[in-house]
Amino acid sequence: DECPSLLTPNIVQEIFCLIIQQSNEKIDRTRALACDKLMTLIHHQPFINGIPYHKQLMKIFSHESITGINWSVAQSSFPLTVQLLNFDSYSYHTLLGLVISVGGLTESLVRYSSSSLLSYLREISSSKLKLDSFTEDIIKVFSINPRNSRVIIPLLKTLDLLLSNGVFGMYQIEEEENHWFPASLLEKLKYEIKNSRDPIKIFNSINTLCSLLQFSSVKEATLHQLMILLGHPYPKVRRNTADQLYVTLLTYDDLISDDIIEQVMSLLSETTWDGLVDSVRHQRNTICSLLKLPIPKAKTGTKTKKTQTKDSMNYQDLVDRMGY
Repeated sequence: DECPSLLTPNIVQEIFCLIIQQSNEKIDRTRALACDKLMTLIHHQPFINGIPYHKQLMKIFSHESITGINWSVAQSSFPLTVQLLNFDSYSYHTLLGLVISVGGLTESLVRYSSSSLLSYLREISSSKLKLDSFTEDIIKVFSINPRNSRVIIPLLKTLDLLLSNGVFGMYQIEEEENHWFPASLLEKLKYEIKNSRDPIKIFNSINTLCSLLQFSSVKEATLHQLMILLGHPYPKVRRNTADQLYVTLLTYDDLISDDIIEQVMSLLSETTWDGLVDSVRHQRNTICSLLKLPIPKAKTGTKTKKTQTKDSMNYQDLVDRMGY
């Protein structure tokens, strides 16, 4: 109040964005404190100059709607804070906070943050402009937080939820089948799993890759990436890839032609994918041939004995990381 000139519009917006991010994150006490401070700033008298969309914020968080609310309760807070996705000044930080909650571990937190996000996306599902803005923020989260497991792993879980619920169905219609989002998402996934030694990230990437197969514009490239994972040094990554791809082919029965579907499904289900890597790569190559995909090339200069030794070391590393 004494030095209002210090609060430039840019500083006010940055403060609001950071508080809004925390008001959507997973720790109940932190979320409650952030929401409480956000309400104080929105309804501050005299009004704080430079708050983006101030009138809209006062309408969403009216005195009537927030009276008696317990912000630490996910069921109460997320239906209100998710509406901040509507505003370009706040959408990225809102999504960043939501991603951490949707991809979290606490059952009630995941349930209510997920349902709030899905409800919002169903409301905007017919608006290409709003859906495009949302997908731009998704790619932005990848771009600003590359290989940051605290953000990327929850983001992958969030994407699997959204893709499996058909949120991006608009991009499957003929007019939008070459939309930029599926290809951009695939590139981000490839970057995140390349040379990664984090099995949790890889497992979640596999789920997202399988969900991406429903987009015809990236189906071939996505299948090729899954073929690479079928020959991954980690045995459990190979097994998980085969299992998820098998389930995906059962779910979307039009992904590959009828004349080869039985052969592919048999190879996926009957191969011991957690066996020796050289053996399973032969079976993987057979699947590639059936699908008319290029066979992934192994790194040159690697002898079989060294490959098998490295495979054993990677398996032990996976066991240590997974805790079993």
